[in-house]
Amino acid sequence: MDSTYHVKKDDLYIFHCSKEILDSLELMYFDENDIETINNNANSTDTNSNIKNNVIEFSKDASFCNACSTDISNREHYKTDFHRFNIKRRLHNLPLVNEEEFESIVNNDTESISGSDSDVEDEDAQDGDRLYEIEKDGLTTAFEKNMKQASLLTTAEKKNNNNKQASFLNTKSPYIFMKSKLIPENKILGAYKVLFSDSDYPLKELKGNLQLQEDETSAIFMIGGGHFAGAIVSHKRLKNITFNKKLDLSISEQMVNLLHQKTFHRYTTRRKQGGTQSANDNAKGKANSAGSNLRRYNERALKEDIANLLKEWSPFLKSCKYIFIRGNGQYNKKMLFDDNVLQQNDHRIKNFPFITKRPTASELKRAWCKLTYLDILNRPEKKRKKETEKQSFAINKVAKQQDLSKGGNNQVETPVEIKHTKELIQLVKKSKIPLLISYLKKNNLGIDFALQPLDQYRSTTPTLLHYAAANGLKNVIYILLNTLKADPTIKNLHGKVAADLASNLETQQMFQLARNSLGEEHCNWDTDAHVGVPLTREHIDKEKEELKKQEEEHMNEQLAKIKLEQENLKRENYIKKGVVEQRLGSDKASKKVNSIELAPSNVQQTLNSLNPEQRMRLMREQRARAAEARMRANIK
Repeated sequence: MDSTYHVKKDDLYIFHCSKEILDSLELMYFDENDIETINNNANSTDTNSNIKNNVIEFSKDASFCNACSTDISNREHYKTDFHRFNIKRRLHNLPLVNEEEFESIVNNDTESISGSDSDVEDEDAQDGDRLYEIEKDGLTTAFEKNMKQASLLTTAEKKNNNNKQASFLNTKSPYIFMKSKLIPENKILGAYKVLFSDSDYPLKELKGNLQLQEDETSAIFMIGGGHFAGAIVSHKRLKNITFNKKLDLSISEQMVNLLHQKTFHRYTTRRKQGGTQSANDNAKGKANSAGSNLRRYNERALKEDIANLLKEWSPFLKSCKYIFIRGNGQYNKKMLFDDNVLQQNDHRIKNFPFITKRPTASELKRAWCKLTYLDILNRPEKKRKKETEKQSFAINKVAKQQDLSKGGNNQVETPVEIKHTKELIQLVKKSKIPLLISYLKKNNLGIDFALQPLDQYRSTTPTLLHYAAANGLKNVIYILLNTLKADPTIKNLHGKVAADLASNLETQQMFQLARNSLGEEHCNWDTDAHVGVPLTREHIDKEKEELKKQEEEHMNEQLAKIKLEQENLKRENYIKKGVVEQRLGSDKASKKVNSIELAPSNVQQTLNSLNPEQRMRLMREQRARAAEARMRANIK
């Protein structure tokens, strides 16, 4: 880690964060458009939590009322409408009112909401229910009027300020973001959401409960491609270890304390084919070959191995804080739940929020470190707010045009933007660059023109550059970037830039070629545009030549293999003829066999009639006769 951050990797372990790190953390909030904002209610978390649970703390001091936050002279205060009104407001998560505000609310009503006059208090108990209903109705009427006014104000505030919907969960990523004064302002700390409960206060949980769980354990299971890896890992790391350079693991990964671990491998997937044999059977029908039968057997064996392991680890699993699983495909995940040791509705079971590699013991350690250490990330850029506003404005504009077109009497007109989109796409498809440039200038359109309708193009290919990349139009891509200066950092609805949609190597190289010609100052090619290292034409041509040579070498190897197989086939045919000679057992028969060409079916039938021992004996005899023939030839 860069020393300028003033933090060590070891201090970012979630279950044992340093006090300096914990004290510097500040939770970040985002609105529904994933734009950073300020949460005005962040300082009142404790009060809000009590209100949500309908908890009202009463003071032990008889001269003070916590419900109204005011001093009282006697216990008669608890019978007043003012006290009951404030209790209702607290239960509805509304701020308290003082006596003056309460009187103004009461004066706006036509009658007193009180039902606690002296003459009412002296009535019989039989009339108590009726009087309580009258009192309740009056109090509720005033309260509902006050609630309506509050709701109208809240609605107006929501229209003018999107910060009311701010949440730390609106990150559109698997992380919860936090700021810290110990790192630069353009950097933030990220913790995976799966580590936190459904609590509204993850920072409080991080500083409290998680720091007390260092002596607890968790389980990790990975399965895919016939490989299985599982472990019970302690939240307490190994200490005083010596870094082993020979291992392909970082110091943090070597500190992971695996209390129990197990790995299996069974041949269940056909090479370069993908998918289990059972999945292939369901899709194409049951195959009948030696390889398919072996894969089916190995699937059953792997399933039994996993079931036995889970039963053996059942006592450890009961005490685990988290159980992380990764299974490629529904069938692999089902293996973990078949024997009811793990229940699918168990709240401890969570999926990995990132991509993992082949299941191995080293991968278990790598995944655990990635889960349990705070990550230092780039701070989300605020410029996206303008982009979001432009997109929403464009959406509203198109929607209005569509509504107007529907409202006309059989006079539906296509919006101009959609006409432009159709024409531009046709020019891009046919790679007619001069006509494309002319059309853009004639209609005063920018190169980053948003393709319409938005519901069709915005999710995948919102711009011409996205469209060209997704369709592999490599020559168009280079001209759009280098000549027309298209923006390579624009993202679609799924957060992908144009380079992410490149379908092949040649298309990706066009982005790298444009990066080389435009220079590093054009944009942030690595982070924002997701473009690889810059390449030159000479480098690309050299790579093509090397690839061509590799293909030729591969072709020559295949031809050599075919030639060798043909020679082996000829040798086998020669041996088959020798088998027939041996079974006939006479020189006369041998001459007859040499003069008559045997049918391949008869030779195959003869070989099939021998058992393995007979075949081995026959091969030894054939080799002995060949050796004797060579000796006789040498003597002569």
